Amino acid sequence: MLAHVRGAETICSPIETLSLGRQFDVVLLASHLIETPQDDLRRALLTTCRTHVAMDGQVIIERKPSEWYDSAASAQSTLGEVKMCMRDVRRPERDLLAATIEYTLGDRVWTQSFVSRRIDDDFLTEELAAAKLRLAGFLTPDRAWIRALPVPPLL
Repeated sequence: MLAHVRGAETICSPIETLSLGRQFDVVLLASHLIETPQDDLRRALLTTCRTHVAMDGQVIIERKPSEWYDSAASAQSTLGEVKMCMRDVRRPERDLLAATIEYTLGDRVWTQSFVSRRIDDDFLTEELAAAKLRLAGFLTPDRAWIRALPVPPLL
């Protein structure tokens, strides 16, 4: 993907070890990355967000609505020309959902298997606090988009 970017700075790094040496007004953690079942990875992602957000900035985080974990099932949908089929839906443990999504565009097909952990509001608050962030509110009625603020250092 980076080879196709024109006119912008590109950096190739895992998010959890990213260190740009500067801060931003807004840091975006999208694509449901917070829902990794790996606690250490989730905390590293949030710590990276905290490291890169200015003290008067905000972190915007995307998660699936909590009720999605109860109702997710095999399904098909279309987004533009891309056909998506979620299949092999399993619940290996409480608050975990595993599935495979198959994407089709013309005669090209690719799949992505994933395991996702439900991040309810209480757990979210704890995880944010561990990364020195605090829950400031929700940006959507389904509570899927979260606004977090940095916690100031103690003097």
